[in-house]
Amino acid sequence: MFFVFLGIAFADLLFLAIWVALGFGVDGDAARFLTHQIGGLMVAILTVFAHSVTFVYFLGTGLAVKEARRNWGIHEDYLRQTRRFKLKVYPIAMVAIGFTCATGILGGAARSGDAPLAVHRWLAFATLLTSAVAFFASLRFMLRNGYMMALIRGEVAEIKAAAARGEQVVLPGGAKPELLKTPEEVKKAPAGFLASRACLFLGISTWGLYGFLVLQRGTHGKWAELGPLGWLPFAAVSLPLLAGAVWLKARHPLPSDVDF
Repeated sequence: MFFVFLGIAFADLLFLAIWVALGFGVDGDAARFLTHQIGGLMVAILTVFAHSVTFVYFLGTGLAVKEARRNWGIHEDYLRQTRRFKLKVYPIAMVAIGFTCATGILGGAARSGDAPLAVHRWLAFATLLTSAVAFFASLRFMLRNGYMMALIRGEVAEIKAAAARGEQVVLPGGAKPELLKTPEEVKKAPAGFLASRACLFLGISTWGLYGFLVLQRGTHGKWAELGPLGWLPFAAVSLPLLAGAVWLKARHPLPSDVDF
């Protein structure tokens, strides 16, 4: 992932730098401005996408660390570490995205005369600078995060080996990791609770179908054909389903420690 993101970051910074430089050559020419505007929109989309990769990466690896803690009982320090990585990377990435959006918006305002051209240019420089800083921070902590994930894989392998030898593996609170539990130790959701979810979904979907039909008829100018009784069949189907969902949920609550 590091080298993939490195390529994305390098390409984005290259396009940003080129488009900032080309912006000084517009000089009021309508054709050049149109080209700059369309290209600037594409570069802005690429920049926001590049920073979004950072969010997706650390969200995904953070979830993987949480699952490894829950399923295999890895050390809790890994959870604190992945939170620290996010706090180091997310703020500057959000600032860079904000400058990118502001640059694009005020570019159109500068053309219409509603905003000074200098503001658009300074925002473009701020976008380039903050994006470079954000990419540097993201790449730095991606390396550290990758090293941490390698350590986690090694610890999980040790836990599996210990369990295979018959050793007792427990979390600090005394609970056993989920994937080391026997089938008899795994708590499942009550059948009634799952049935209540199904009834709730079907009851709501019934009214979704009704709304779709109303929109379809209205689009063709046939609102009058619905009539005053048009909703009654949907109510007759959905109300028992919704009532059944409430009753099943009350009779079969979901335990706090259940595992789906």
